[in-house]
Amino acid sequence: MKNLMQLTHELGQLTSAAVKCCEDEDWQSLELYQEQRAVVLQALKEQLEQAPLVERDTAEAFREVIEATRLADQRIEAEVRAKRQQLMEEHSELQKTDKARRAYTRFD
Repeated sequence: MKNLMQLTHELGQLTSAAVKCCEDEDWQSLELYQEQRAVVLQALKEQLEQAPLVERDTAEAFREVIEATRLADQRIEAEVRAKRQQLMEEHSELQKTDKARRAYTRFD
């Protein structure tokens, strides 16, 4: 079983990879990283419940990674929301174009 610092480090790496996927608009890989992050977060939660007292250095490092993860999550969420809005707008435009094309061909 991995210790708290190993899990914290792994969470940081997975979060960085998820942000990179988001920047590259690699949504499929982002989903996989998010699933892996959920597993690591669950393992962290379980470890903290079993041994809630940790050394000061470990607690500080953990706090820093969790804060960076929270900020990265906000960024990922904003990027995904923006992409979703863009796709919805493009879909709406395609529907309008298709409707106009059908109306035009009906009178042709």
